This record gives sequence, structure tokens and C-alpha cells, in this order.
Amino acid sequence: MKSTWLYVGLCAYGICICPIFALPFLFVVTMIFLYRHQGKWCFVSLCLLGLLWWRSIPQTISPLPDSLRFTVLEVRNTYVVAKGNGTRFLVSGLEEAVPDDVIEARIQCDKIQANRNFGVFDFVAYWQRRNVSSRCEITQVIEQHSGATPRAKFWQRIQAHEEDVSEWLKETLLHLRSDEETLSLITADGMYITLLLRLLHYLLSLWLSKRHSDTIALGLSAILAYLTSFRDTLVRIICFRLIPWLFPDHSTQDNLGISVLVLLFLRPYLAKELCLALPFAFRFISLFAVKKPLRLAMSALILIPLQFYYFHTVDLWQILLMMPLRLLLMMNYTLALFYVIFPLSLWYEASRHLLEWARSLDLWQACFYYQASFWFIILWYGILLAFLGRGERRYAWMLITLFCFTQAEPYLRPYAEVMMIDVGQGDCTLVSLPFHQGNILIDAAGSEYRDHATDIIVPVLQARGIRALDLVIITHEDLDHNGALPQLQEQIPIKQIIRTKQQDTVRFGHFQFQFLLTDREFSDRNENSLITYFQAFDTTFLFMGDSGKEAEKALLKSYPSIHADVLKVGHHGSKSASSPPFIHQVHPLLGLISCGARNFYGHPASQTLETLENEAVHILDTPHHGAVSIKITNIFSIYKTATNEFGIISIGD
Repeated sequence: MKSTWLYVGLCAYGICICPIFALPFLFVVTMIFLYRHQGKWCFVSLCLLGLLWWRSIPQTISPLPDSLRFTVLEVRNTYVVAKGNGTRFLVSGLEEAVPDDVIEARIQCDKIQANRNFGVFDFVAYWQRRNVSSRCEITQVIEQHSGATPRAKFWQRIQAHEEDVSEWLKETLLHLRSDEETLSLITADGMYITLLLRLLHYLLSLWLSKRHSDTIALGLSAILAYLTSFRDTLVRIICFRLIPWLFPDHSTQDNLGISVLVLLFLRPYLAKELCLALPFAFRFISLFAVKKPLRLAMSALILIPLQFYYFHTVDLWQILLMMPLRLLLMMNYTLALFYVIFPLSLWYEASRHLLEWARSLDLWQACFYYQASFWFIILWYGILLAFLGRGERRYAWMLITLFCFTQAEPYLRPYAEVMMIDVGQGDCTLVSLPFHQGNILIDAAGSEYRDHATDIIVPVLQARGIRALDLVIITHEDLDHNGALPQLQEQIPIKQIIRTKQQDTVRFGHFQFQFLLTDREFSDRNENSLITYFQAFDTTFLFMGDSGKEAEKALLKSYPSIHADVLKVGHHGSKSASSPPFIHQVHPLLGLISCGARNFYGHPASQTLETLENEAVHILDTPHHGAVSIKITNIFSIYKTATNEFGIISIGD
């Protein structure tokens, strides 16, 4: 029976992360694999895996009424997670709420909306994996009962402290962070909490038996999990400690497999998240005998593919500092626990110095960018396991070659890519030419409420391996087209900026960007937008900026045979653009509309959508599809959206 449950756990992991179209193939492979390794236990294992697959299917969520009584489950920075009417949902507009509060209120609900881009954290997908799809606003609180549970009293005690101390305790103990920190690799999976529990277990084992030490450490884990509303990191820690405690006679391999199986049954979505992927990788690799001198190198080899996959960035400096940073965060966590029990200013002052040291260590960076796929992870770990199993030097060279490939990959792409970035109410489109011949950004939308350059545009560029822009085209000077340009210039080199009608064409090798109607001036500044025409292989693109019907009429007069396969619809789909004669003449196969969800202007207008539909134009807009990536070769052109819609635009000769 040794390693039997490890095989089942690995199969369970595969079922939870495998694309649905590959499930039949995976099922056959799993059945053969389990039969060879388990024999008579094969049927039981398959039943467990089938049950796990059923658990991972998203549930049907019923709509919520306008008036509802609900219970607060979790508290986040700007919203809470609540449960009412048998459904979990997000609630905004509650102040000083704590878990276990019971509230009756009038609410206004809608689907969760957020910018969805390739290479950037997807807030909508994060909650969809947890079967949460609605976000509600409180319009009127009818009745509110404060929680009387130990957990509620714990949160209330933290909120009662001075603002600075309260914020520190919330960030440290309750994981309520106000921004995305550079320490996210360590904080995301609770490695410092694991280190604290290991240290506690070691100290207890000096006086108590191993069984008693395990029991106390497990009990403390359960208490911390309860107080923090059973966050994913602590649920994982409990599973990894509970199974060996329940089955002390099982092998380490089997206990790991059972832990993964139980955890995935409780929370199937964790299979796709760093919270489980990183500790599982460390524990799985630790099953191999690794000599002490190689452990640091092995840690780096485990971290590199996961950093590429989840953060699209590998910071070698952060990997080298992982243990010191982990130790500092563990000490900070311990001081916060001391403060709750014995509220002395000494603990708070000491923690401030610790966090300053942690941030000073993390100022330096040695970053490499790459947007890794799931298959990259499989290939990397396959080579790593072969190296550990056989110890042959050629596998080490394979890993080095694979890492070098991640940095050379932008120069090896044989296709052009046009990506409409989801920036909400605004425009921003990235054009990447084959073999890294040029990277062009058409518009850089800004916002009065958010730094789009830092939060969206630069991360998208870095995930694509883009360290500099060859050209930025600003169609006109509105905030929703050029507002992020100043911040963008501070963070990434830009070789050339075009924002006026001064030239007709720009060349990058065999590729040419043409600016149309440069000799025409209109009274309306929207009509004066730079209109850009671009051809990649056999696929043509027309970017209209905020040009309206007057510019369209002039365009048809100057270029009576103009045609484009892909049209960046003018003025975000406004009724002031996209006249029927213009759409009929251009006759695009695909229409791209960039606008904000439920925006004030009502974009896109219903009559514009009707015009496009009458001409059989397939419409992709950012509120419904998020970012859109179009890859163009001389054989075919395909598109993929951030919501995983896929299609073929055209097939070459």
C-alpha cells in the first residue's frame, strides 16, 4: 500500500486542473495507472476521483431578492463575503463589520465586474472559482446584530485599538492588506505561519512526546483558522497536519496524497492557486533525498516555474532572500499574537522595525519576465524529477536551456499579436510584431480613480516580456486615451510618441502603420482622432480612436475601397460613430469595443450594436469578454478572450 494514496492524490490534482476537453483522456490514463498500482483498490479510487470531479463543477447560483437577511462570513478591505438565501455573495457598503454579524438589509445586486486581462490578477475568475458571482450594494440597513462568537469578539477587539495598531493587526493576523505587496510570494501561501508552527512543535518536543506536540500544534492551527474565518492557507496547514496525526503509521507519501485529496474535496479551486501549488511542490520534491548543499538550488528550481505561472515574474533576489524574509514575517506574526494577548507598545514598535528591515531587503530586484503556460510547468517539473531520480547532468542543462528559452521567447514568436487591453472606460491596444520587431501601444487610457499604468498596462507588458515600447500612438488628448502616459513613461522606456497628424506612415521592417486623413481637420476634437490602418500578413486592422460619423464620411470619400478584417469600433461604440454606410463598406469580420461596465455614457449604444449585427460583425467588448488577444500568421488568424472564448477570424490562402 506504500505510495498508493500519493498516486490517488496526484490523479485528483490532475482532474482539478485539467481542461475539460482533456478529461476523457485523463480518465483513461488514470484508470490504467491506478489499476497497475492499486489492483482491487482501483474502483474505490475512481469513485473518489469521480466524486471530486463532481465537487469541482460550478454550482447553479439562484438570484438574490431585494431584501435579505444574511450572515457575514469573511471581511476583506472594501467588502465582505456574506451568505444568505443559501448563496454566497460579496457585499459593499458595510462599515466596521466583523464575521458572524447578522444583518437584514435592502440590497442592489449585479454580477461581479472588474478589469480582466492576460497576465494580471483576475478578480472575477478568483471569485467564480469559489462559486461567488454577485456583488451587492447596501441601500438600507434594516437591522444589524453584532456577532457574539469568540471570533467576532476577537475581530472587535482588534478594531478597538488605535488606527495604526489596528491596521497592523488586521494586515498581519487577519490578512487584510491594503495593496499588493512585493512580499506576495511568501504571504500568499502562509509560509511564515508554517515556520512558526514548526518552531513551536520543535520547542514542545523538547519536553513532550511527539504525539502531544503534534496535538498542540494542530490545535493552535485550528484556533488560528477559526479566528481568521478559515482562510485557505490555514485550512491547507490543518489538512497537512491533521492527516499525519490521524494516520501516524502511514508513509509520508500516502499522508501527502490523502491530505491533497481531502483538501481538494473541501476546496477544489485550490488546485489552481499558489496557496496549494507551492507547498505541495515543496513537499513532493522533499520525498526525494536531496543533499543539504543542493537544497537552496532545489528551492529556486521549485519556485521559478510557479513564479512565472502566477506572477509572470521571477525575482532571483527575492528567491535568495526567501528564508530571511520568511523569518522576519514569522517574527512579526508572533509579535502581533503577543499584542492581542498582552497589549504592550513594545511589540508594536518591534514589529515596525522588523517590517522596515523586510522592505529594505526587498528593495533590490533581479527580475525576469515570462507568461508561463500550464504545459511549461509540467515540462519543467518533469525534467526536475528526472534530474532528482537519475542525477544525470544533462537534465540540469535542460533546465538551464528551458530558463533561457523564457527570455528568448519574445524574439522567437513567428506571429503578430494585437491585444485589446481591458482598461475599463478607455482605449489601450498593444501590437506586437513577429520576432520582436516592434511593440506598439495605441492609446494609454487613464483614470481619476486608479493608476492604470502601474496596475494594468505595465504588468501586461512585462508578462509579454516587453521591457520597452518602440512606439506609442495617442489618438487624441482625452483622459481615457492618454491619461496613463505620464506614469507609463516613468516605468518603461518609450522610443517614440506620435500624438498629432504630422506623418503618414511608420515602418517596422516589413510592417507599416498608416495614419489616414492626416490632411483633414475637423471642428470636433473627437473627429480629429488619429485613424490608424495596419496589416499583419493577410489580416487588416483599422483603429478609429474616437472618430465619429463625420470622419467616417470623409474616410469613405478619400478611401472608397477601404476594408478591414478587424475594426476597433470608434468612440467606444457610441451612437455618434459606426454609421451603417461605413460599417457596410469596411465590412469587418470582428469588431472590438473597449468601454467600462455600466459606464455613465451608455457605451456601447444599442443602435451601434444593431448596425454591427446587421452586417454580421462578431462583437467582442471588454465588459463581457475582458481583454482580447488576436494572433496573426500567414496561415490563419485566431482570437482568445480573457473569459476563454476562442475563435478563428480568417484562414489564409
